Amino acid sequence: MGTLDGVGLDDLHAALEVVEGRKETLRVAVGIAYLHGVTPTELAEWFGLSRATVYDWLARLERLAEEPSAEALEDADRPGRPPKLSSAERDALSATLEDRPVEAGYGADAWTPALVERHVRSTFGVEYSRRHVRDLLYDLGYEPDSDGGWRRTG
Repeated sequence: MGTLDGVGLDDLHAALEVVEGRKETLRVAVGIAYLHGVTPTELAEWFGLSRATVYDWLARLERLAEEPSAEALEDADRPGRPPKLSSAERDALSATLEDRPVEAGYGADAWTPALVERHVRSTFGVEYSRRHVRDLLYDLGYEPDSDGGWRRTG
């Protein structure tokens, strides 16, 4: 593992011709440098990687002996964690935010991240960090207003 058994410079140069992404190109460059005698420790230092990453990349490059370049070098999609609020819940939140907080039963004149966080927790039973609430507000088309609240853009 990580020795590029069965993969030569010609294989890496051919892969370099077809890769498109920055990270994939860097992986091939690491392999070429390795075959020219640069140690994994040096490669890690040169490229700001951990040695474990260098070894992982070399192991991936070994797959070029058996797989097409795209399959061996490209990262798989990582969709991330599913959203805590469903589409319907996001729509309901957005509709609530159209009105002033006092109309939703809060003693405030403007929606703030802290108030939205409280509303989401009490209405949907979902806990969000304050930073995530700000991200959610931006995603829903809101931005900070000069009064400390948030307003819909456009």
